[in-house]
Amino acid sequence: MTEIRFTVIGDPTPKGRPRFSMAKGFVQTYTTDKTRSYENEVGMMAKAAMGGRKPLEGPLAVQIVQTYAVP
Repeated sequence: MTEIRFTVIGDPTPKGRPRFSMAKGFVQTYTTDKTRSYENEVGMMAKAAMGGRKPLEGPLAVQIVQTYAVP
């Protein structure tokens, strides 16, 4: 079994809802900068953890552990 672990530093950021705008008479959907930035950070950490290996195929099991600061 292949195990890949990585850590994303900072507070977990929920996926923001899509935003809509009008441009030249058409509705365009976009992702907020905060969501895009966090998704890119997670992607970079995952890519680094893969160490150049090919993407995994087939059924996968995923375990996500989130920690939060005490309010």
